[in-house]
Amino acid sequence: MPRTPDRIAQPAPPSHVGMAELVIPIRDGGVPPDLVQIAPRQNALKDHDPDVREKAAMRLAFMPGADVIPALLTALMDSSAQVREKAAVGLALRRDGRIMIPLRNAMNDPDSQVREKVAIALGAPGDARAAAPLNAALNDPDPQVREKAAAGILLLSFTPR
Repeated sequence: MPRTPDRIAQPAPPSHVGMAELVIPIRDGGVPPDLVQIAPRQNALKDHDPDVREKAAMRLAFMPGADVIPALLTALMDSSAQVREKAAVGLALRRDGRIMIPLRNAMNDPDSQVREKVAIALGAPGDARAAAPLNAALNDPDPQVREKAAAGILLLSFTPR
């Protein structure tokens, strides 16, 4: 029987790809990470190299469980827009009350691609508190952000509570 890789390597998706189109790496039976797996990636978020921080944020984004949320919230405030994007992707995959206020604040990010990811992340958990910032984002100067805000609003409507 041929050996299957632990995860399927995928190139980074183009920045215009929505959350539903992202391919989530396959993990060993979906086993939740423990702090031993999270700690090195969390420490990598402090690295001076933005590429190292971005890779760490992406790995954290696709780890299951709520233990990664504090690290993703830290990454959401990183100086690198790419790190903030990966953090938003990871937060979109979680339903946790701790993420709503930081995501609402991130809708004011100077980088439009971050705002796009945040708009989807706001709608994904189905939290009604996301309605106001998503409605405001319908007036964003960037058409892609407006599109993602509309998608986030649709997610609010269809996400089971």
